Amino acid sequence: MRQYSPAEPLLQQRRGCVARGNLLERGPVIVLPDSLFTNTRYIILDASGSFSPQGNNPLKFFWTSLDSKAAIANPASATPNVWLNTGSGPWVFEVIVTDSRGNSSTKQITVRLTQGP
Repeated sequence: MRQYSPAEPLLQQRRGCVARGNLLERGPVIVLPDSLFTNTRYIILDASGSFSPQGNNPLKFFWTSLDSKAAIANPASATPNVWLNTGSGPWVFEVIVTDSRGNSSTKQITVRLTQGP
């Protein structure tokens, strides 16, 4: 079995974790609700409270619309502007948050349109 020295980190991506030498680093904690109810088609999603438990900053964000039924104006932002296209939804979004050491985490949020008062 090959031995790895501290100067030669072993990188293995596994479920949001990266092994570096004898240390196991987890991906960022994504602060985002599982669902959102809104009565407007223009919304701002907010994962700005996300953080790296190891302090590996800055964080990078990448948002996608999983069902392609929405337009995301700034997908690399922690707080992207979103336009919910026609239809009644629901709309499902995914954010990937990556820290400065390459550890990443993924979370989804479902947005539902409600009737106004």
